Amino acid sequence: MPTAPDIVKAQSQYTGIAGYRRMFGELRDSFYHDIPEARGRIDMVDATADREAEITRLSQSLNADPAAIRNKLAAGEGHALGLKNRLGQDIGLAFGWPVQAGEDLSFSDISVLARVLIHETGHLLDKTKTPLLPGAARQWEANGVHPENVTRRRENFADLYAQNLLLKNGEPHKETRDLINEYDFTTAITTPGRHDHSSYDSGDRMLLLLAKHPDGPGLTSFKLQGWRTGIAEVEQLFQERPIDPAETILNRAIAETAGYKVKQLMKDPSYAGKSMDATDSALCDWATGQVDVADRLRRMAAACNYMAGKTDKLRDYDARPDTIDQVIVKAWEKERSLLDGPRINMSQLLFLNLTESADLNISPRGLHEALQQHPAEAKAIAAGTMSLEELIKRDAEKPSPPLPAGSSPKLGS
Repeated sequence: MPTAPDIVKAQSQYTGIAGYRRMFGELRDSFYHDIPEARGRIDMVDATADREAEITRLSQSLNADPAAIRNKLAAGEGHALGLKNRLGQDIGLAFGWPVQAGEDLSFSDISVLARVLIHETGHLLDKTKTPLLPGAARQWEANGVHPENVTRRRENFADLYAQNLLLKNGEPHKETRDLINEYDFTTAITTPGRHDHSSYDSGDRMLLLLAKHPDGPGLTSFKLQGWRTGIAEVEQLFQERPIDPAETILNRAIAETAGYKVKQLMKDPSYAGKSMDATDSALCDWATGQVDVADRLRRMAAACNYMAGKTDKLRDYDARPDTIDQVIVKAWEKERSLLDGPRINMSQLLFLNLTESADLNISPRGLHEALQQHPAEAKAIAAGTMSLEELIKRDAEKPSPPLPAGSSPKLGS
């Protein structure tokens, strides 16, 4: 076991551009050492290299057309890029985050850049159509994963693959704990013009990882072991905690609602010129006021407390998982008096988003009216003892109001 001075000395080798290049070389070499058959099929992109020189290197490494590689890299950093080599075989590029020339990188910065490279490499190990390992092709749909959950499954796999590898090689638990808390906050928000952040909500499975690894003393190099075995180890996490389609719908609706809140704040003159801290604070106030609506919002509020230093305990809240039906009704109950008003509020928006996403075969207005007419049933749904489907069916079967005396139904009515 390395001592604290040993760790500090080892980590001091990984600073600046030279430290990044040292990390990159060790990471790439250890990957090929563990999975030699990946050589010529998968490669990592050096963010500090001259772009044209790197394209030449990659084209030789992967036996691919330089123009095809150049076009792929134009898509931007932070991607796993798939293309064909000159033999028509599937190959992949792990393209991490950019590094500016002369950037003063710390060991912590370089560790983050390494995690992103491992994440993108994990995508390629997870989704390469032609298996790099016998029987290792990742065909999610063939395995029964709902199409709407493919993105979440893919991002979770890559995140877990990276964290598993780093923990296995001595990274302290605190790094993963902080990442879980960051995700508990950021994946509850889908900002306008960005992709669905809720797809990265992998904290529950990262908690399983922490239980499987001892608290490490700290990384001393990026010559990592466990690239190959990590594939099956992460697959096991999905066996222990499968992707839940209903949870995905719920998380996305909450994230879209929070994203609308961000959009409102960006238009508010009082927030002009303020840092993102002010926006985060407003979102934390909103989540704290909504803790009675959804467990996901209770988790977001707990993340706010952790970030603010109000607690050092991860997920310090009373976890009470709820169904889509429960959250729909609780959001409706929260501010139902405003549903008929001219202004939209956040609980109303969450109610609308979920009603439209949950495939209930009823309009938001129709559901609003059904809940108003059946208050006892609404309370039962919020408590989890009745489903919205039962309410909708009961509401559809209610008798029509009697005709006024002396009148008769019109033909065709």
